[in-house]
Formats: sequence, structure tokens, C-alpha cells
Amino acid sequence: MIDSLNIEFGNNIRLNDPDLIVVSNQSFFYSDLSVHDSYLWTDSKRGIITGKSAYFMHNDVFPFDITYRNWRDGKMHLVVSTSVPKLLDGVNLREIDLPSFEKYLSVLREMLFKLGIEVNIDSGRIIRIDLFKQDKMISDFDKYAELFNQFNIPRTDLRKANTSYTWINRLSSDWAINVYDKGVQMKSRDKDHNIIRIEVQLRKLHTVQRVLGFNSIGEPYMSR
Repeated sequence: MIDSLNIEFGNNIRLNDPDLIVVSNQSFFYSDLSVHDSYLWTDSKRGIITGKSAYFMHNDVFPFDITYRNWRDGKMHLVVSTSVPKLLDGVNLREIDLPSFEKYLSVLREMLFKLGIEVNIDSGRIIRIDLFKQDKMISDFDKYAELFNQFNIPRTDLRKANTSYTWINRLSSDWAINVYDKGVQMKSRDKDHNIIRIEVQLRKLHTVQRVLGFNSIGEPYMSR
């Protein structure tokens, strides 16, 4: 099931008075490393908007992050970072089925439109996706940790943080496996949240393509 999903829309978008925060060039000197202000978009209220990038941070109404900046190809790219269950339910807990995923895409499109951003959702590319399975724990997480400490996953580095174990590909960090206590992450003492979650994180576009066989956001449900 899908948890985190980062979608890249390139410049195949339309910005109409967007509620994005513009970051201006703060360089005190010019060099090859300086990032200079450039044209971002035209706002009907404020005219031409310039800067080195723009962003939107999630809130209770719009539970996702947006970045809009220049990539190495010299073009502007808009990236939306979301949690699929959280956008639909307000909490990152439920396993999402295919009909719910279609609803997620529809809700995301509507929310972006309210922010003044028009996109073709189906043309978006998946540059990160976290897939997970979860189940209720029958013991404390520490008991599971005894088993995790014996795991030897080739070509990975293990990072521990309290009730979380993460194995990261040491060559390029383009994928990782994360196991953690979901109840602790949610800061919940509800017995129904006594859950262990295992995530496979595909962290780059080419990794998504290699593992899933596609990277277009429209393919999972349009190819049924």
C-alpha cells in the first residue's frame, strides 16, 4: 500500500495567482555557484514574479508540500510531496485500495486548483514512493528489535533511532527499508495503534521505474 508519494509535474502546469512563497536570491557576491533570481510566473494581481524558487508548506487544510525551482536541465519543475492516507483521512494509518487512490488523485487536483495551480495529474512522474505493509504487534517493539539486529541486508547501512530501523542503500541512497512502531510515530497510546509498519522506500525516479515498471502517476489505475 502507498504511504508517501512525491510527484513531479515539470513545467506542464499553469500557475494562476498561486499561494506560493517566493525565495529571492540572497547571494552577496557573484560566482559560478550563485543562484540568481529569474522569472517564475506572471500573477494577474502582482505582475511578473521573480525569484530563485518558491514553495508551500503543508497545513491542516492542504496537507502536502510544494517546491517549484530550477533543475539541472535548466527548466522549472513543480514537485508535490504528500502522504496518500493523510490527505484522505487526516492521519497516516489506513491502507489505501485502488478506488481510494483514484479519489486521492481527484482530491489532490482540487486542492492544487484552490491554491492556483492547474496540473494534469495523470502526466505527473513519481520521483519517490513509499510502499508499506503493517500489522498489530503481539509484543513490545523491543522484542522485534532483537530480530532486526540480526538482519544482514547486503549493500546497506543500518540506522537506528529509538523505535525505528532503516536500512539504506549505501551506493546511492536510492532505496531504503524502514521498520518502525507506528503508534510511537503517531504519539498515540491507543491500543488500536499498537502497529508495526514495514516500508520500502523508492527514492528516485529511475528506481521507481526499475522496480515498478512505470513512473507515471496515471499508469497504476489507467492500465486496469
